[in-house]
Amino acid sequence: MFTRDRPTILVPGDSGLVVWQETRHKNLTLSDYLASNYVKTHEGPFSPQEQIALSLLGRRYTSMVDLEIVQKLSNMAQTYHAEPLLRFARDVRPNDLKYSNVVLIGSSETNPWSQMFQGAMNFVLTKDQQRTLYTIENRHPAAGEPARWLSDPADRLKTAYCEVSYLANPSGAGNVLVLEGTSMAGTECAWEFISNQERLRQFLKLAGWKGHQTPHFEALLRTSNLGGNAATSTIVAWRIDGHPAS
Repeated sequence: MFTRDRPTILVPGDSGLVVWQETRHKNLTLSDYLASNYVKTHEGPFSPQEQIALSLLGRRYTSMVDLEIVQKLSNMAQTYHAEPLLRFARDVRPNDLKYSNVVLIGSSETNPWSQMFQGAMNFVLTKDQQRTLYTIENRHPAAGEPARWLSDPADRLKTAYCEVSYLANPSGAGNVLVLEGTSMAGTECAWEFISNQERLRQFLKLAGWKGHQTPHFEALLRTSNLGGNAATSTIVAWRIDGHPAS
């Protein structure tokens, strides 16, 4: 992800979006996020709750988990003599992602830019704002896999999911890393997986990859949300670009 000849952009989530979507009980699309249509298309006066959410939306908030990941990525970049660029999600534009290496932190609920790459994903994480229920859609289930996985915040087992997607950028000349989860613990789980070189090596071996370079892949993991922190995670399913699912 870090090279001298290509910039790497780190994009933490926009936490104000979470409050706004939960208040409105409606997901926000990337196109609406770019055009600020979430405000322009509102009909009638704002309720007190919506006014609070709107004030938060106008500020630049992100989670501590996202900031910790940014800090660790920045430290990692130094070992490659690279200087990553930090961008708040609201300041990113499509052209920024075409030719750069990019790390998107957070699900589409906090980082709508992940929607730009969902067409290339097999595992797609969405949230039902009406029921506050997370769904990970399995677009092309392999043998024995379900069509979807569900994560309910009210679940007494506190089950959370995370997805790590390592994909090609739109130009095909760089890479995009998407770290997303059904909670902050899920996002933390995604980072812990991708930053652990030994575990990544074991995963690729399990998946039957025999190449020397890390391929583009998706990995779905399950963990538990313990006080906002991720417990030990388990690999649930995966896909490797150009390698049949098994």
